[in-house]
Amino acid sequence: MDWIPNIFRRRKLYDDLSEEIRLHIEERAEQLTGEGMGPEKAAREARRVFGNRTLHEERSREVWQWPTLESIWADLRFVLRQLRRSPGFTVAAIVTLALSIGSNAVVLS
Repeated sequence: MDWIPNIFRRRKLYDDLSEEIRLHIEERAEQLTGEGMGPEKAAREARRVFGNRTLHEERSREVWQWPTLESIWADLRFVLRQLRRSPGFTVAAIVTLALSIGSNAVVLS
């Protein structure tokens, strides 16, 4: 559960991500400069090959975010559609859950 403290340090994580991306691009530019390319051209080529920096940052940040209410709602609708398509499985799952919950209630009381 070492992710819990990171919830409160999100700004630091975002800053660290930006810095890591910047260092990655600079490192690639240095490699290209070492291969004989001019410094400005090497920096431009490193940024071009890396791609859209903002898009990469946003996608990386999405991994750290909690699921939104919309995605939870979409998942719930998908589950209900799937259960409606296979009524035999749905009945079997409900009966199994009812029996197991009922037997646990009897045993624990």
